[in-house]
Amino acid sequence: MTAAPLAVAASRAVGAVVEEEEILSRLRERLSAYKLPRRVLFPNPGDVDYTANQKLQIDSLRQWVEAQLSEEHVEIAGFVYG
Repeated sequence: MTAAPLAVAASRAVGAVVEEEEILSRLRERLSAYKLPRRVLFPNPGDVDYTANQKLQIDSLRQWVEAQLSEEHVEIAGFVYG
């Protein structure tokens, strides 16, 4: 059995206005309920690192997500961040 995603980090285009609920609403149309992410987080430019080939560095993203959840004192899947 697989768990639902804890968080999805989405990159916003410069000047774009996208809200968490808008993304979740679109995903609800296309995914089963158990596949929906519990949170959608939006890193700002410079929050996460990229390789020379412009690929996202997973460790950098993981650290950023954990820091965001810790600041909010979030509980997901029985684990309390913060």
